[in-house]
Amino acid sequence: MVDYYELLGIPSTATQREIKLAFKEMAKRYHPDSYTGGEHTEEQFKLINQAYQVLSDPHTKAQYDLKRTYGAIYSAPSPSPFQQHYRYPFGRKPPFYRKVKVNSKENIRATLVAFLVTLGIGILVYGGTALWKYKKSLERAERMEIRQDTFKEAVAEKEKGNVAGALLVLKGMGYFSNEETYMRKFKTELLKGIEKNAKENMASGQFGVAAHQYEVLMDYTYLPSMEMMIQLAHAYHYSGNYRKAIQWYQKLRIKGLDTQKLLFELAKVYDEGVQDYEQALVYYQLSADRAVSQYEADLGKAYPLLINAGMIPKSHYEVYLKVSEMQLILGKYNEAVESIAWGKEIWSDSLAIWAIEVKAYDALGQRDKMNHSLSIAKSIDPDFTL
Repeated sequence: MVDYYELLGIPSTATQREIKLAFKEMAKRYHPDSYTGGEHTEEQFKLINQAYQVLSDPHTKAQYDLKRTYGAIYSAPSPSPFQQHYRYPFGRKPPFYRKVKVNSKENIRATLVAFLVTLGIGILVYGGTALWKYKKSLERAERMEIRQDTFKEAVAEKEKGNVAGALLVLKGMGYFSNEETYMRKFKTELLKGIEKNAKENMASGQFGVAAHQYEVLMDYTYLPSMEMMIQLAHAYHYSGNYRKAIQWYQKLRIKGLDTQKLLFELAKVYDEGVQDYEQALVYYQLSADRAVSQYEADLGKAYPLLINAGMIPKSHYEVYLKVSEMQLILGKYNEAVESIAWGKEIWSDSLAIWAIEVKAYDALGQRDKMNHSLSIAKSIDPDFTL
């Protein structure tokens, strides 16, 4: 293949201006009319002209440069008029593709290098992963050995009778894995034993001991039950720890256990414990309201006409009686008479109810009503006196 750059005497980096100047000089030199150097002048002139035609057009020059460099040019098939219109609008020319000659030895060498690099990376990754797993297994084995020694300390504490100390050791171990089921079972058995003893102490009146045991349960149980919290509050109440009893009853209310029975117990703490009768009256009245809500849910708004003593729990009787007693203590005599009015109809033979009414009428100076209530009380118990 003729090298057009050598033919024109210019480098392959020549600009269009340099190509044009070189062509003019060569054309003048080899023009058939002026050159008498030989019989091949016309052919030489045609080659010079052909070289200029190729190198003066950027598109053909680019094709020639590729062919000159790589030895072959891929020519795409000529597009149809339809393809020319839609694929190459606005005079754009279709792309051209070069066909590159591949050296098979270099290709094999490059493939082998790529394979060896990939293999090396794979070995490094696999080896690194295996080493990391081995290191982790050693750490895990060491950790398990330490935890087993700690568990043995807990067992030793339990054998010495120090159950709370054993639980403290177990608490420091945190969560037990699936391989440590026996440790979790050991802890569960300890907690069950404490709870059983606490219930026995509550039943036998050992409220202080029971309170301590329930405190231990609360400290070492992951999710204490509502019943456990109630028993702890009762244990504080009946052991005389009224401040903590109030705290736990209020916690239970916040947790949604705002029942008639719990409100009654809270009122009793203020009444019999700290002797705050104003606060006691608030909670006795709330407890009574819960009881009324229950009657309305069961019997409807006409419950006062339908209900009788046999349908009402004894605890409700105590609630209504306590509301009137607090009102009497606080000097709210008219309220006490109003509160006891419905109770007289349900528990007409209750001496305690008639006694409250007698005292209220006496304080109000209503002698006729007092004497009437007194006569009814004496008909129930002839020895009744204020």
